[in-house]
Amino acid sequence: MARGMFSPNVASFGFGLFFATHAMSVWGGAFPLLPTDFQTYDVLITFFLVESLAFCAMLAAAMGLSYFRPALLRHRSSVLGSPFMTAGSLCLIAPLYVEPIMMLCVVVGGALLGVGSALFFLSWQRYFASRDEERGALDLIVGMGLAAPLYALMHLIPGAVAAFSIPLVFIPLSEVCLMDASRSMSFDQPMFADEPRRHRGVYVHALGVSLKSALCVGAFGFASGVTRAIAVRDPAMGAIVNGAAMAGIFVACVALIWLWRRHSFSFDTSALFRLVSPVVVTAFLLLPYLNETYLHWFSGIMYMVFSFAVMVMMVQCMQVARNGGISPTFIYGFFAGIVYGLQACGFVLGYSADALWLRASPQLATFALVSTWVFVMASALAARPSRETSPALSQAEFVAWERPAVVAAGRGSDAGLEEASGADARGAVAVAERGTGVAAEAERHRGRRRRGEAAAPAIKDRVSKQCQVLTRRYLLTTRESEVMELLVRGNTAADIAKKLTISENTAKTHVKRLYAKLDVHKRRDLLALFEELDRESVG
Repeated sequence: MARGMFSPNVASFGFGLFFATHAMSVWGGAFPLLPTDFQTYDVLITFFLVESLAFCAMLAAAMGLSYFRPALLRHRSSVLGSPFMTAGSLCLIAPLYVEPIMMLCVVVGGALLGVGSALFFLSWQRYFASRDEERGALDLIVGMGLAAPLYALMHLIPGAVAAFSIPLVFIPLSEVCLMDASRSMSFDQPMFADEPRRHRGVYVHALGVSLKSALCVGAFGFASGVTRAIAVRDPAMGAIVNGAAMAGIFVACVALIWLWRRHSFSFDTSALFRLVSPVVVTAFLLLPYLNETYLHWFSGIMYMVFSFAVMVMMVQCMQVARNGGISPTFIYGFFAGIVYGLQACGFVLGYSADALWLRASPQLATFALVSTWVFVMASALAARPSRETSPALSQAEFVAWERPAVVAAGRGSDAGLEEASGADARGAVAVAERGTGVAAEAERHRGRRRRGEAAAPAIKDRVSKQCQVLTRRYLLTTRESEVMELLVRGNTAADIAKKLTISENTAKTHVKRLYAKLDVHKRRDLLALFEELDRESVG
């Protein structure tokens, strides 16, 4: 595996820089770098409410625009979130010099920062989705890992200098990186070329299979919103919470990269939520009974978990957009709208309490219990089995990170591995057959367990058995395996689109990628490959 795959590039650096400045804006743009007497309770509350409303409104607008006017989003340049974020940060600095219009500046600054942050997230999501699956996810992980040291660097700069450096240097630099990275985007992919109103059923279906995962991630957003309201009482706590969250996400990203260099792996978002939610519920129930130090740690940990969930959300949206040929802006607007909307609801709940300190335990107990109820309801939903019978169609609940790809020199052989190259080989994965016989089969099964894949479906007939063999041999995705079986059974691209609830262009793209992985060029070659399997089994 090439070590260069894990090296920072323009895209990962730009996204890391944006995420670090966004972490600042979560606590009020330049607020952490300004005098604490400016950070009054009324100022912070007003800013957070306006910013959250503007952020969610921008996501909803982008979702509608991508559905009704998709052609407007087919350009290589970013959507220019930098001017909004720059103007918003400057508005928050302005009251230091024109105090009489403080609240007006805070309201305008909050609205501009909310819109700017949403535009940046949407643009980065679109860029990552346009990349090869492993490259896009890896740039995202590396970028979030870089955000932590960049955030720390901002705090090493003297406060007055840093307050102006964020809007005048760091935010524009992130925009420049985004614009440079966007030059390599390809709009030939179905998710960009699709006309949503012509495939309304595909989009409705995608929203249905995404809803459960969105609510699971949104529950963490709700919890982080409650802790955000708690932290507002103490301006200094914002820096503590953000510092803990950034340190945690740095460790998580390093761990993911370490795993990725050694294994392919995946997990079910709903299952992960069910695993973590009991810990979060218990932590919430302890809120009224422990001291302020516990509040600080709890808030930091919740933001760390939420930051990781945001990364998972972006990877899921990439996968849903690719698998279903759906506009990445549309699916991210839907997914993020639920997540950040629930975060805003959590913030409003915490803000609505008359007092938020430990001496007012009835209020703390109230929203601790309400937060617990939200987690219990989301957990119950996550535990319900999906009514979807096709594994590929429920991939909105499934996140996979695959190692950078190499392809075997010959089919099913151990003649040595060589780098995949050329447009047709992009996205191929390793044929990890070391040795022969039982040892090779055991290695393939270990690989499946490492990736967390579900057990292979029951064998119905000879075709389904051969599909399982080729899926293991070439490490095909679940969707590619389904497309392969449908092709062998005589289905056309239009038939496949109808059966998998995707557009016909998306079905053709899946067929093209499948052929590239199998090193065949048409259906006749695919059938010949199946006949070759028959001869192998006889031999």
